[in-house]
Amino acid sequence: DPAASFVARPDDYRAAAVAAGFAVIASRERHAGTVDYLQNQIARSAGTPMEERFANLLAAVRGGTLAPVAMILRRSDGP
Repeated sequence: DPAASFVARPDDYRAAAVAAGFAVIASRERHAGTVDYLQNQIARSAGTPMEERFANLLAAVRGGTLAPVAMILRRSDGP
């Protein structure tokens, strides 16, 4: 249900950070590293409930629903 989803696009997070008084210092897309990490976690958690959770996350990343991005922010009024 989209009304129950709180996932937003990276640009929305950037805009919210700026509106909250933060400056975006750097931003880096983390798609490839996240796919590798989730594939490893699926293999390590085989046969446990976590296997399905990691598989769902992997499908969301591959499908573009989740876009793993690392952002470095600084308070605009800070040093």
